[in-house]
Amino acid sequence: MTYVGKKPADIIATAVDTTTGTFSGDLTVDTNTLYVDSANNRVGVGTVSPSEVLEISKDDRANGATLRITNSASSSSWISGDIIGTIDFYSSDASDADVRSRIQSVSTGGATSPGAVDLTFSTFSSSTLEEKFRITSTGDVGIGTDSPLRQLSISNASNAEISFISGTSSNASILFGDGITGTDVYRGYIQYQHSIDAMLFATAVSERMRIDSSGNLLVGKTAESGNTAGHFFSSSGYQRSTRNGGIHIMNRITTDGSIIDFQKDGSAVGSISSNSGSRIVLSLGGNNNAGFTGASSSNAILPTLAGSTDDNTVDLGASSVRYNDLYLGGGVYIGGTGSANYLDDYEEGTWTPAIYYQNADDLTNSTNVTQSGMYTKIGNIVNATCYLKWSATDARANDNIGVSGLPFTASNSAPSSETRWIAPMQYQNTSYSTSSAQVFVIISNNATVSQFATAHGTGNLGDDFGQNTNMIVKFTLTYHTNQ
Repeated sequence: MTYVGKKPADIIATAVDTTTGTFSGDLTVDTNTLYVDSANNRVGVGTVSPSEVLEISKDDRANGATLRITNSASSSSWISGDIIGTIDFYSSDASDADVRSRIQSVSTGGATSPGAVDLTFSTFSSSTLEEKFRITSTGDVGIGTDSPLRQLSISNASNAEISFISGTSSNASILFGDGITGTDVYRGYIQYQHSIDAMLFATAVSERMRIDSSGNLLVGKTAESGNTAGHFFSSSGYQRSTRNGGIHIMNRITTDGSIIDFQKDGSAVGSISSNSGSRIVLSLGGNNNAGFTGASSSNAILPTLAGSTDDNTVDLGASSVRYNDLYLGGGVYIGGTGSANYLDDYEEGTWTPAIYYQNADDLTNSTNVTQSGMYTKIGNIVNATCYLKWSATDARANDNIGVSGLPFTASNSAPSSETRWIAPMQYQNTSYSTSSAQVFVIISNNATVSQFATAHGTGNLGDDFGQNTNMIVKFTLTYHTNQ
């Protein structure tokens, strides 16, 4: 055997106190198997230059240096909680000497052997050494719990928190991956970007949602924009949704009732609800919550009160709050629902009256000078006014004279089979021999031409009106029409 330093005989003779068993000076065993540095109070295993109190060194890249703690107990009654081995970190300060932290290998119970083993980490606080961290035999990690439910469980009697600290222009992220290369590392992620103070949420590698620095929530977009598809929810309560197509689908199942409720300062002001399972009711609030709904079997819009259809109660407008124009392609029922209550038309306009002579030559030799007419049609009643000035250039035949061009054809349902509608007329600048005689305008069956006649029904007044310039007739005529 080769000795480095003093031989055992020399040590015993010169460096060992045989009474106390104390060595003095350095000790080297087999070059570097064991070395005691007496000057620095260090021990080296596998090295003669230990840099710490105990240093273990081995030149073995494949296996490295190993420190083993062996429990040599052999028993058939291992139970959960039995200790395989312990590393204690001890403070011998005279004022408070105690174990300050500990690493232990703890059996979970294996009967004839220690079985599955957990590794626990304990720290000292408030005069008590307590377990703070555990790695179970299955690889689950528990912080604040000795029974982790998942790969990582954090438990605290008050608040459980995870803290990520990164630079003011950097990001802090939690990555969800299904591989170890490329984008498989972060198929989904939660990321806080400190440069813009925004929290991002991603799936399938792409950002889907973020909360910006103002607390606004954006889904499908990164900034508020009316032309970018997505949702914007302001922290102040405002929201905007944009989509190339339908935006909202709200589906109430099983029963009819409210789908959307509208409130002001916590009080209901209106709602949109379902009725009969196939239509909506728009309730506008106010007295009895008046509103309207669609008919289930027609194209009608129906009035409602308190969410149900209501007959002959709801008004459209009020005496001091009126609608302006009402555009209808059909008619209205006024005061009832029968055909007699139906008003199908209202029309105002102008028409062009023209002198009419039954005799063709008289008509040819007549000239209209001034033609002015107006009418109002309410349902099948026409009220027409006429101002006509004309001149006749030759002697008149004894024929009928009148006005043509009435705006609507007279009805054939008048009370007489001969004459239909009659109105008084004023005439000027004519040759009629009795200037004070009453002349009437008469409309015959299905005609748009009126004829002049006396109070006794005598017609053929063409030659009576005579050959004159600037003759004038004026009248207002009311008659029925089928148009």
